[in-house]
Amino acid sequence: METSNTTDDFHFLIKAHIRYSLRCLRLLPSPYESDDNNRLTFGFFSIGSLSLLGSIDRLNQEEKDDYLHWIYERWDSDSGGFTGHPNVDLRIHSNPEESLNQPHITHTYAALLLLALLSTPQSDNPKPTNPYTALDVPKLLKFVVDCQRPNGSFGPFPTSTEQDVRFVYCATAILEILNIDPKTVIDVQSTGKFPNRINFFCNLITDFQSCIFENQRYDGGYGQAPFLESQGGTTYCVLAALKLLNKLDDSLSSEDALETARWLVHRQNEFHDLPDEESDEESNTRQDEINSSNLKTEPVKASEPSGVSSLTQIQPLVAGFQGRPGKILDACYSFWCTAALSIIQEHHSLKDINSIPGPLLHDPEANIKFLMLCQSKQWGGIARFPEDHPDVYHNYLALGSISLSYALLSDLENPLVEHHSVLNVPIKTVNWIKKCFP
Repeated sequence: METSNTTDDFHFLIKAHIRYSLRCLRLLPSPYESDDNNRLTFGFFSIGSLSLLGSIDRLNQEEKDDYLHWIYERWDSDSGGFTGHPNVDLRIHSNPEESLNQPHITHTYAALLLLALLSTPQSDNPKPTNPYTALDVPKLLKFVVDCQRPNGSFGPFPTSTEQDVRFVYCATAILEILNIDPKTVIDVQSTGKFPNRINFFCNLITDFQSCIFENQRYDGGYGQAPFLESQGGTTYCVLAALKLLNKLDDSLSSEDALETARWLVHRQNEFHDLPDEESDEESNTRQDEINSSNLKTEPVKASEPSGVSSLTQIQPLVAGFQGRPGKILDACYSFWCTAALSIIQEHHSLKDINSIPGPLLHDPEANIKFLMLCQSKQWGGIARFPEDHPDVYHNYLALGSISLSYALLSDLENPLVEHHSVLNVPIKTVNWIKKCFP
């Protein structure tokens, strides 16, 4: 069906989003039960949303202290790192390395940021308390080191055989939070090379284990692991990790940076129709393939020169982001792609791009309008796409993308707190972390 957008469709429902975040923080809906192992991460999304909405003080100090205590209860004193949920500890009956609830590098990343979100000073004359004083930093660093693989990649926990750029990002972010020079604890040279082996633009690369033959492909994005398809989220993780390792310029040539920027820009597509049916939650299911034909997308065309009439003056352009070519628009990829673009623009070959008169790499206002359509007027929160149910994951990432997009529009006031594209928390929280680890 053809959409007919009104001014009300693009009104930011800030009060509803605050209520939604508070509600999810205190009682998650029953569908989350099957994902209980990610409970700490759900807390990060909910509290992070309140912080972006400038409403973290809707939680009183007693509630904040309770959450801080709850986070530290997830700390694994044997291995270091944080687990994602309360567990039945069976390690007294088995090898500790075979625990059913080992600390996880992603939950550890989320826990460290949660501690900062809950304690970030909110007034001019605060009496802040450093939330990291109880943290066993040496044990945490050992956990991070033990998660690194011989080829430079990282797994979710020391005994896992997985390797994934998402874990590379979490590891480098943890070291950034702790203000630790990565060169002192991990093999930066190998880590810097690992994303290059994922990029379809890589050359023949040899490491000490084997020769890996990879073909040079056309798209410029990054996948989850070697030879896998480029995807918006993993492209963000690669760029953010390289930025945190101070290897963005060293690892990407000017040509590669331009190709990656081009791939990201082409992920923004115009929104036309709502799907005829609801799709499944998993983006790679067959139902999504069916519905993608109902959710028509077209690449966003370059803006008209100043003074030339445009249809956008009559009907606003609505354009979100997809995670991969041929997929439907998805609110979470609005963050992964816009944040990745903000990082890649810091590459030495692209630093001056915003100073050049003319259109930005993408259309931030069209992205904001798409995310406004994804808002739930009934419940608050932001869904994956229009008329779907909201969830804490898409809500937080959509809010982050809205903040980043408003930052590019000097003539519009940002209704949200300024966001940090690399660590994925508000900038004021990043500044607070730096004070905690001088």
